[in-house]
Amino acid sequence: MPDDPYDESELTSWTLGDVKSSGLELEGACATPGCNQFVRYDVDGLIARFGADWRVPKMLPARCDGCGQPLVFQLASLHGEEPEA
Repeated sequence: MPDDPYDESELTSWTLGDVKSSGLELEGACATPGCNQFVRYDVDGLIARFGADWRVPKMLPARCDGCGQPLVFQLASLHGEEPEA
């Protein structure tokens, strides 16, 4: 598991394992009002890379492909679609 560069106030209460065991999808939504871009992450791939106990930050370490602004943590209950990232 990597060293977390985040302090407690920047982290959600969700771990990658929690997301997977809840049957939810991890998404990042653009923080820019009106942009409406989002990306869906491959939770299994993230667990393989960071570990199931990795706590997800509120602002994800990624940027919107449309406008370059930060992506905000979101959970979704979508099933049967392949992850985009």
